[in-house]
Amino acid sequence: MKSREPDSLLDRELLARMKRCRTVSEWAFSIRPIFAFRANLLTPPRTTVIPEKRVRVEEHLADDIAGDLERFRPGPVYLYAHLMTPRLDAVLGRDYQLAFRDGDDCLFVRNDLIARLRVPAPPGHTSPGAGEPGVVKGSGHE
Repeated sequence: MKSREPDSLLDRELLARMKRCRTVSEWAFSIRPIFAFRANLLTPPRTTVIPEKRVRVEEHLADDIAGDLERFRPGPVYLYAHLMTPRLDAVLGRDYQLAFRDGDDCLFVRNDLIARLRVPAPPGHTSPGAGEPGVVKGSGHE
């Protein structure tokens, strides 16, 4: 499990996006708890710290995560794509939008918060997705 301080370009991008979510939500889910801590967001107690061993051996971990997402309704959800199960995928598909993905790293934002996080595109900016929080891929790791 990557538990080090966020220090890579990808880490800094994820942290910046989670901090931005703090303006519209107090809660977050993060597979790497340092991100929620550094963004000053609360996390569901049962899934605040998920050791690598728990990820490897606990078959129902994704169901625990899905349950916490339904109960606590965190704004940002940072997890690894390989943890997806049908139940977790259903919860995320119903209540969240993928806002950032780079390889296995995925950041979802709750649907009802997306509009509140939109930033108008600068004048003359014409790149795809300008002013929208849609999927933004990382730096060449897609």
